Amino acid sequence: MKTLNSKNRPVKIPVSVDLALALIREELKIRKFFNTLREVGIEDCYYQPDLGTLILKSLGLDDGTDETFYRYSDLMDKHCRKITPDHTSIMKEAGRVYRELVKKKSMVHGP
Repeated sequence: MKTLNSKNRPVKIPVSVDLALALIREELKIRKFFNTLREVGIEDCYYQPDLGTLILKSLGLDDGTDETFYRYSDLMDKHCRKITPDHTSIMKEAGRVYRELVKKKSMVHGP
């Protein structure tokens, strides 16, 4: 478990949550980068990494349906537009994505 500070109090984060947050952070940065490339006219890059399946599996949300993946993708697109090139911004948006995904999981699968 990692220990982070939350308003000057240490908080222990389980490894599974830490992994999901790390994947989400990286996916937000990847999407921001490739969206910026699209804005300048560089499109359809075959080598764009996609961590979506890993993220959904790490949270127990990978049911294999297009609907789930589209909802996830829309959520990531929304939050990648909000990040700025600093650690705090990326962490904040990753936390928001994580909470929304966990909320969706509990709505679908129960608490």
